[in-house]
Amino acid sequence: MSHEDDDSTRRLLSLALEYRGRPIDDLVDRLSAGDGDEWLTRTLRTPTPHGGLPEGLLEGHWTLPQMLQIKEYFKRGADPRNAESRRKSLLGYFLCTAAAQVHHHRLLSSGPREELAEAWRELAALASPPWRALLIEASRQLESRKPPASKSKSELPVLQRSPPPCVP
Repeated sequence: MSHEDDDSTRRLLSLALEYRGRPIDDLVDRLSAGDGDEWLTRTLRTPTPHGGLPEGLLEGHWTLPQMLQIKEYFKRGADPRNAESRRKSLLGYFLCTAAAQVHHHRLLSSGPREELAEAWRELAALASPPWRALLIEASRQLESRKPPASKSKSELPVLQRSPPPCVP
């Protein structure tokens, strides 16, 4: 990852941290509001470098390089002085990373996998059906592909042959 990517990630996270919780908490609060579904629908009309969000993300029309470009668009697009801008950028970021996971089986985030899967699950609980399915599937895929913990050679278990189990 380049120095510019590190700076953008820090900027997006610092913007989100201005809220007194996790970066996703403000977004969850907004989606939980009485007009959360309407807000989500309006927000998803946000143009990107490759067109509107719904078709490309839900149906997997975009290539992986396009998805990366869109993720970066949202990562860098937040106005630090505007809470609505920050929420829209976070939503775009989370939906884009979820779609890349589902359609291309690639993780486009350098953040902790567990936190990303948890964020996707939280958003899924509040999202309308097509987005809920995308977010749940992304979380499922990410959790089923957890990398093994690295172990030194001395920590690896010694394999011993055991007799086959008895079958009655």
